[in-house]
Amino acid sequence: MTQVESLKANEPSCSDRNPVPYNDRLAERIHRILADKEGFTERRMFGGIAFMLNGNMCCGMINDYLILRLGSEEAQRAPRKRVRPDRQAH
Repeated sequence: MTQVESLKANEPSCSDRNPVPYNDRLAERIHRILADKEGFTERRMFGGIAFMLNGNMCCGMINDYLILRLGSEEAQRAPRKRVRPDRQAH
């Protein structure tokens, strides 16, 4: 799998209400989408929040950046203007 950081959030950051530096409005939207999935958990990590399915990170947020874990095929289809590969991806 390749981790890809994507799309700066278009919503204003709520860092003043949130001690962890991530966009809590966008995090809530992601939570609502994934909350009913079997094996869903949230974990604060890398100074942001990670959304896990069955113990594996599927997406997360740091500051106003959405981080997605994509397979090779999905990463190839990602828009290049707004996506950059994770520096640690193999």
